[in-house]
Amino acid sequence: MVDIVTLLIVEDDAFDFKSMQRTLKDMRVTNPVAHASDGQEALDILRGNNGKNKLEKPYLIFLDLRMPKLDGLSFLKEIRSDDELKDATVFIFTSSESDEDIKSADKYNVAGFILKSDMEGSFTEAAESLGFSWCIVRNS
Repeated sequence: MVDIVTLLIVEDDAFDFKSMQRTLKDMRVTNPVAHASDGQEALDILRGNNGKNKLEKPYLIFLDLRMPKLDGLSFLKEIRSDDELKDATVFIFTSSESDEDIKSADKYNVAGFILKSDMEGSFTEAAESLGFSWCIVRNS
């Protein structure tokens, strides 16, 4: 039996979150989706803190870099120093193509970048590059 992967989308902008949900629906991806509106809420979900149910593995994290409270780079630093979370697969979900943003995130061992301007193409490329076809559930 193959475990179904939950997609954790860490995004503070409601429009961008809805856009990603719509893209996943258009791609017929039916994996469960969890949402956090900032890095701290995502940590609470991953750890089961502050009244949040702990998100069990397997999961993929789609992380915006610019958020209130705890931004994406601070979130990455935190999970990479946590023995339980350090092996999490994280994709950066961004509107930025800045070399500085890419270099900053790359030092935290991210799996790739998904551009908000080309969500479907970037998402498909990211999933295929890591061989996630077995965990992405699509309706025919």
